[in-house]
Amino acid sequence: MKKYLPYCFALLSLFPLPAVTQDNNGVFFSVSRSIIKDFIMPQDFTVLDKAETEERKPATAADLLEYVPSVLLRSSGRNGAATVAMRGFSARRVAVVLDDVKLPQDLTGTVDVSNLPSDNIQKVEVMPGAWSSVYGANAEGGVIHLLSGRLSPGAKKAEAGSEWESYGGRASFVKAGAAVGPAEFFFTGRSAWSSGFQENSASNKNSFTGRAAYDFGAAGKISLKGFDTVSSNGLPTGTPAPLAQWDGKKERAANSLTDYQTSEANLLSAGYEAGLGGGVKLAVNSALANNILDARQWYFGSLSRTRIKTQGRTATAKLLLPWDSVVGAEYARSLLDSPTYGDHSAKSWGFYAQNIIRPAKGLEVMPGLRYDANERYANQLSPKLALVYSPSFNWKFSAQSGRAWQAPTFADLYDPYVPAADRSPDLKPESSVHSQAGAQWNSDSGFYLSATGFYSDVKNRIALNPAKSWAAYNLDSAFNAGSEAEAGFKSGAFRTSLAYSWLLSKGRTAGGTYQLLQFSPKKRLAAYAGLKSGPADIWARGRYVSEQYTGLGASGVRLPPYFTADVYLSRSFGAVELGLGADNVLDRHYAETADAFNGYFPQPGRVLKVSFKVSFL
Repeated sequence: MKKYLPYCFALLSLFPLPAVTQDNNGVFFSVSRSIIKDFIMPQDFTVLDKAETEERKPATAADLLEYVPSVLLRSSGRNGAATVAMRGFSARRVAVVLDDVKLPQDLTGTVDVSNLPSDNIQKVEVMPGAWSSVYGANAEGGVIHLLSGRLSPGAKKAEAGSEWESYGGRASFVKAGAAVGPAEFFFTGRSAWSSGFQENSASNKNSFTGRAAYDFGAAGKISLKGFDTVSSNGLPTGTPAPLAQWDGKKERAANSLTDYQTSEANLLSAGYEAGLGGGVKLAVNSALANNILDARQWYFGSLSRTRIKTQGRTATAKLLLPWDSVVGAEYARSLLDSPTYGDHSAKSWGFYAQNIIRPAKGLEVMPGLRYDANERYANQLSPKLALVYSPSFNWKFSAQSGRAWQAPTFADLYDPYVPAADRSPDLKPESSVHSQAGAQWNSDSGFYLSATGFYSDVKNRIALNPAKSWAAYNLDSAFNAGSEAEAGFKSGAFRTSLAYSWLLSKGRTAGGTYQLLQFSPKKRLAAYAGLKSGPADIWARGRYVSEQYTGLGASGVRLPPYFTADVYLSRSFGAVELGLGADNVLDRHYAETADAFNGYFPQPGRVLKVSFKVSFL
């Protein structure tokens, strides 16, 4: 992190970032990019609070999102990259946000959530639906907002621990922080190593997060925060073992025994927040983030190296108005640095406004509008209207409709393996209109039921044209239709839930017939049960995903349905906590992703886990 400190202080002096993204006395929702007290949460939001995020014992953001009902996680292996899709929209169409900072996507337009350390993430908001009215491009499927925790005034924290798991996995971590008077600091460090489930899948990952803030009272607050993750791992690139022969041993064979890569993801941000009087608050921020990938592969005895660096620079300013309104402006610059793909950049500007209107008790109407300008394509306008009505504790109804859009990625625009003659001469952004409605019932005893229906109409869908060297074209229109339902019980120390998702996601090429889109399982189930009894904590969870295909129209490689379950037990003895658990406790042999060239990327069988943590303060 030392090499980035000069940039930190330069950013601090130029474009400050809000010191507070989570108010201890209220609830922060990125739906408004502001702190709003007494906000009625739409019933299809999923919020993991501090207790739930700590309970899941996550190492990365991928561990937190794995069992969220509206999220479809795709991982190339236990130590491989992980991306998230929502409601039929792929990962490039889902925005990942950390403390109100939209994280930049890589060459292909995705965010690898396995590279985001979770040691200081104390809250997660998952908001499905169109959110370009707030965050601009690449939020067609929804927004995943990760929020860092804050220490209470006067609090101090120091803890360390270690974890061990099957296949040679081990990790150590440390956390320390204090809030003394107007100053606060917190940092975490984690180092993890694994020999890997497959051949050539050993990995080593080191991460660091840090935050410092100072409150000047009436003069405002400043903060500085960031994270850095550096990893190196082998690339087994799938397995040659036929799926029917998988038994927990045969699929450990790898397609590649020599390929490997190193990667780094980091973020630095700085900011300032102050009251201007009359209930008006000003918040300005900036962020500098990098994704760096260095892959090395052997071809016929010679080493081929691919280095790709993408960088995002953002600066935003917003006014929080006393009548629950927010207006803001955002500048972003994306850069690509690669000997293979070339050096390119793109600038964009966005202006947005959003308000909450309360015409009657329990009713909130939320109109929003954003205007985006980009130097590469036509300007975009993204309106949205949301309503939430909760006449009593027992009932809640919500509905929303909005336009969202997806920008072409660097890979779409500058793929060197596509001849110039095959490129689309006028590649346009993809756009969609998403509508959804739902209801939730809560009983006084703790039982609840919820259901949501949604539909998205997609125009100018960006896809790869097999007849044009797999060049990116506006070939398709598409639609996503589906429903989600959940039943559960929360009371005291016990909670349980069962969530079901049904999805029909189809697209067509050049006016042809609609066909099932790739990686679009029709059915998914997620179950959870947890009990906290005194110093002991036990939970179990399971998920089912129906079959899916890697190609359009149920073509390509078929991914069979799978069910996997995890269990975990922890027990505290004063300042010491011991944990024991198992991922994939039923020892299923399955894959979450595949491709036409390498076949399946297998997940490991049963993974046993043991953990130890001690709190010093």
